[in-house]
This record gives sequence, structure tokens and C-alpha cells, in this order.
Amino acid sequence: MDDQQEKEELKQLAQCLKDFLGLDRYYTNPYSILYFLSNQTLAHIEENKHIRFSSAEIAKSVAKVKSEPSAWISQNWKKINSDLKQKYEKSLSEFALSRGLNKYPWVAKIDSTGGAGVQAQYHIVGLEIDTSIVAKSDNLFADEPYDIQYVAVQNLKPSYLARFIFNNNDTAIGWRKWLLVFTPLAQIILYLLFALVFILAFDKKSHPINTQDLVYLMFVYLAYRGCKYTYQRSSIFFDDRLIMASDHLLGFKEANVVQEIVTVNDAEGEFLYKKVQLVKYVSVCKVCGSQVVLEKGEPSFLRRIVGRCKESPREHVYSFDRVTKKGLRLI
Repeated sequence: MDDQQEKEELKQLAQCLKDFLGLDRYYTNPYSILYFLSNQTLAHIEENKHIRFSSAEIAKSVAKVKSEPSAWISQNWKKINSDLKQKYEKSLSEFALSRGLNKYPWVAKIDSTGGAGVQAQYHIVGLEIDTSIVAKSDNLFADEPYDIQYVAVQNLKPSYLARFIFNNNDTAIGWRKWLLVFTPLAQIILYLLFALVFILAFDKKSHPINTQDLVYLMFVYLAYRGCKYTYQRSSIFFDDRLIMASDHLLGFKEANVVQEIVTVNDAEGEFLYKKVQLVKYVSVCKVCGSQVVLEKGEPSFLRRIVGRCKESPREHVYSFDRVTKKGLRLI
């Protein structure tokens, strides 16, 4: 492989990583280091400069730290090479495959050989894709037209309740998924019992209607509304297999997460089991380049989940196909 071909492959890897990070702007030091390396690698390839960056270069540009750069980078490198790599591997591999790459981009470290002023260096590399963890590529949808393509990001912040239910990489399997079936049923029963208590209390009154009776009727109405909401939401979830996740399943400031039912098959396509997972799908707006996130389609698109551009959520609207992970512009 000649130098020009190596540079072109590195350029594709760096661009892939930069675009992937741009889908879900997660402003932390590890994220900023990855973005710096991908962005500067592209710039240095164009300018025919070095493509390996020292701790001092990264620290000076990313954090402007006054402490020793190597110590600061080492502290963040542990998070990059363990936590972030584990979180990003599946979605980044799928993103790379959608770009026609046979490797996914990541960052490698070249340890210092020792000596005064000699620092560790970091650079973009291509890692082999583990086909056992990525979604199966299906050529059936290769010719489907689309305006944007969604990618599942891994920076979810579920609530403590969700961490118990979705305890396997934001996925509920086994008896835990049945909690999502029986919990709404239990809620409906409680609402009905709640309403029944106040109906019986109201029915036993022999005097004319007073303020207390009106309060009873108000509670009966609230129980009815709660029962109706729970039933409708559960019905939509089991019919459509996809709903926006409830707030009580999400951490503080987390949003735009969906709860979906996924069918898991074996290598021969035979059914194994179903699972329920929390996923955040994002994309980039074709019109303005801003982030596209999933939201409810109402009022224009009833009972649909659509992609809305953060900069123009009412004008730049896209469909969302949970099977192909593609979307067409609706407005």
C-alpha cells in the first residue's frame, strides 16, 4: 500500500470519526480529545504535516491546562480507551459500515520512549469491526431513498429505575421486560380502585351535593384520565413497537430517547427472543447541518415519531424508519 492510499484511508477514518462525534455533541474532555484528533488529522493531511499529536499539543488546544500535560492526558486516556470505546464500538462500527469502511476509527497511543521532553503521542487508527455486535447489513434496503440516516448513540443517562429495568446496556430482557407489560396493567387497576372508592363514597351521600362531593368527582375524573392515558400509551407501544421513553426512565437533562421492542434472531434468521431497549437516535439535518433528534410527531403527524432539527424543529422535519434507520424530509 503506497503513502497516498494510506493517507486516503486515514482521511476517511478521521472524517468518519469527526462526523460520528458531531451527531451527538457531548462536551467532555474525552469527547473533546477525540474530536481534536479527528479534526486536526484531517487538517494536517491536507497540509502534509504530522498526523501524530503529543500530549502537550492536545492539552494546549483542548483544555489549556496549566498542569503537566502528560498527567492530564493520561487521566482522560483511561476513559477514552475503556469506557468510551466500549460505549461507542457498536454504533461507531455500524456508522463506519454505512460509510463503506471495513474498519472503524479510534485513537491509539504510542508510549514515550523516555527522556526529557519526550511525550506520548496519539493518532487515529482503524480497528477491525466485530461483526457479532453490529446490526446485520441488509442489502434489501440498500436502494431505499433517504435524506438522512440515523445513528444510535451511547451516551444515555437513564434514571435509577431505568438502570434496574434496563440493566444490560440499556436493554431489558428476561423477566425485566415483563415489568414493562405488567406495570401499566397494575397502574390501570390502581386507577380503577381509586375511582371506585370515591364513587362508593359519593353514592352513600344522602344530603345535597356539596364541596366535598365535587372533590370526590374531581378525583374520579383524574383517575379516569390516568387510566385512559396509561392504556393508550401501552396500546401504542405494543402496536407500533416504538414510543418516546417516559420521563421517569430518563436522567436529569436527558431527552429525545425512544423505547422500542426489538426482535433478536440467530445467524440463520430464526427467532430467539424479544427485548426492550432505550435508544437515542440522532442525525444531521440535510438543510442546515444541525443535529436532528426524535420527538413526537403531533400535531402534524399523529401517532408518529419524527426527526426534528434542533435549529428549526417545525420546518426541518424528517420521517423515522426504525428498521432501515433512514428518514425522508416531511416538511
